[in-house]
Amino acid sequence: MVLMYGQALGNSLEARRLYQEAFPERRLLNHRTFANVVQRLRENGKFQPRFSDRGRERTERTLDAEEEILNVVENDPGISIRRLSYRVGVSPFVWCGELYMNKAYTPIMYNEFSI
Repeated sequence: MVLMYGQALGNSLEARRLYQEAFPERRLLNHRTFANVVQRLRENGKFQPRFSDRGRERTERTLDAEEEILNVVENDPGISIRRLSYRVGVSPFVWCGELYMNKAYTPIMYNEFSI
Protein backbone atom coordinates (compact mmCIF):
# COMPACT_ATOMS: atom_id res chain seq x y z
CA MET A 1 0.00 0.00 0.00
CA VAL A 2 2.71 2.45 1.03
CA LEU A 3 4.85 1.37 -1.91
CA MET A 4 1.97 2.01 -4.30
CA TYR A 5 1.46 5.45 -2.76
CA GLY A 6 5.15 6.25 -3.26
CA GLN A 7 5.11 4.90 -6.80
CA ALA A 8 2.12 7.17 -7.52
CA LEU A 9 4.10 10.14 -6.15
CA GLY A 10 1.58 10.81 -3.38
CA ASN A 11 -1.51 10.62 -5.57
CA SER A 12 -3.97 8.47 -3.62
CA LEU A 13 -6.29 7.85 -6.58
CA GLU A 14 -3.38 6.65 -8.69
CA ALA A 15 -2.12 4.52 -5.78
CA ARG A 16 -5.54 2.91 -5.53
CA ARG A 17 -5.50 2.10 -9.25
CA LEU A 18 -2.00 0.60 -9.01
CA TYR A 19 -3.05 -1.44 -5.98
CA GLN A 20 -6.08 -2.77 -7.86
CA GLU A 21 -3.88 -3.80 -10.80
CA ALA A 22 -1.32 -5.49 -8.55
CA PHE A 23 -3.88 -7.27 -6.35
CA PRO A 24 -7.10 -7.79 -8.35
CA GLU A 25 -8.43 -10.46 -5.94
CA ARG A 26 -8.25 -8.19 -2.88
CA ARG A 27 -10.93 -5.84 -1.65
CA LEU A 28 -10.49 -2.38 -3.13
CA LEU A 29 -9.88 0.23 -0.44
CA ASN A 30 -10.99 3.84 -0.40
CA HIS A 31 -8.38 6.17 -1.86
CA ARG A 32 -8.22 8.13 1.43
CA THR A 33 -7.02 4.97 3.19
CA PHE A 34 -3.72 5.18 1.32
CA ALA A 35 -3.09 8.77 2.39
CA ASN A 36 -4.21 8.04 5.97
CA VAL A 37 -1.85 5.08 6.35
CA VAL A 38 1.11 7.07 5.05
CA GLN A 39 0.24 10.02 7.31
CA ARG A 40 -0.03 7.72 10.33
CA LEU A 41 3.31 6.13 9.47
CA ARG A 42 4.91 9.57 9.28
CA GLU A 43 3.41 10.75 12.58
CA ASN A 44 4.07 7.80 14.86
CA GLY A 45 6.12 5.33 12.84
CA LYS A 46 3.45 2.61 13.00
CA PHE A 47 0.78 1.31 10.71
CA GLN A 48 -1.76 0.81 13.51
CA PRO A 49 -3.82 3.79 14.64
CA ARG A 50 -3.32 5.14 18.16
CA PHE A 51 -6.23 4.30 20.40
CA SER A 52 -5.30 6.69 23.18
CA ASP A 53 -6.79 9.73 21.43
CA ARG A 54 -10.14 8.17 20.64
CA GLY A 55 -13.54 8.66 22.19
CA ARG A 56 -15.06 11.51 24.09
CA GLU A 57 -13.04 13.27 26.70
CA ARG A 58 -14.10 12.88 30.30
CA THR A 59 -16.20 15.72 31.58
CA GLU A 60 -15.64 17.60 34.82
CA ARG A 61 -18.82 16.05 36.23
CA THR A 62 -17.38 12.59 35.66
CA LEU A 63 -14.13 13.50 37.35
CA ASP A 64 -15.98 15.05 40.30
CA ALA A 65 -18.20 12.00 40.68
CA GLU A 66 -15.31 9.52 40.66
CA GLU A 67 -14.36 10.01 44.30
CA GLU A 68 -17.98 10.14 45.41
CA ILE A 69 -18.75 6.85 43.62
CA LEU A 70 -15.82 5.11 45.27
CA ASN A 71 -16.77 6.47 48.71
CA VAL A 72 -20.38 5.34 48.42
CA VAL A 73 -19.36 1.83 47.32
CA GLU A 74 -16.75 1.62 50.09
CA ASN A 75 -19.35 2.55 52.72
CA ASP A 76 -22.10 0.35 51.26
CA PRO A 77 -20.60 -2.47 49.13
CA GLY A 78 -24.01 -4.06 48.55
CA ILE A 79 -25.61 -0.95 47.04
CA SER A 80 -27.67 -1.57 43.92
CA ILE A 81 -26.95 -0.11 40.53
CA ARG A 82 -30.10 1.98 40.51
CA ARG A 83 -29.59 3.32 44.01
CA LEU A 84 -25.97 4.28 43.33
CA SER A 85 -26.96 6.03 40.10
CA TYR A 86 -29.68 7.96 41.89
CA ARG A 87 -27.52 8.89 44.88
CA VAL A 88 -24.55 10.13 42.84
CA GLY A 89 -26.62 11.49 39.95
CA VAL A 90 -24.47 9.88 37.27
CA SER A 91 -25.34 7.37 34.56
CA PRO A 92 -24.57 3.73 35.40
CA PHE A 93 -22.27 3.59 32.36
CA VAL A 94 -20.05 6.22 33.95
CA TRP A 95 -19.71 4.69 37.38
CA CYS A 96 -19.42 1.12 36.09
CA GLY A 97 -16.32 2.26 34.24
CA GLU A 98 -14.97 3.93 37.37
CA LEU A 99 -15.56 0.87 39.52
CA TYR A 100 -13.98 -1.40 36.93
CA MET A 101 -10.90 0.81 36.52
CA ASN A 102 -10.41 1.01 40.29
CA LYS A 103 -11.15 -2.69 40.91
CA ALA A 104 -13.84 -1.64 43.40
CA TYR A 105 -16.48 -4.12 42.34
CA THR A 106 -17.42 -7.68 43.22
CA PRO A 107 -18.40 -9.82 40.25
CA ILE A 108 -21.42 -11.96 41.20
CA MET A 109 -22.87 -14.87 39.28
CA TYR A 110 -26.64 -14.79 39.68
CA ASN A 111 -29.30 -17.07 38.32
CA GLU A 112 -32.80 -16.05 39.32
CA PHE A 113 -34.15 -19.51 38.55
CA SER A 114 -31.79 -21.40 40.87
CA ILE A 115 -33.20 -22.59 44.17
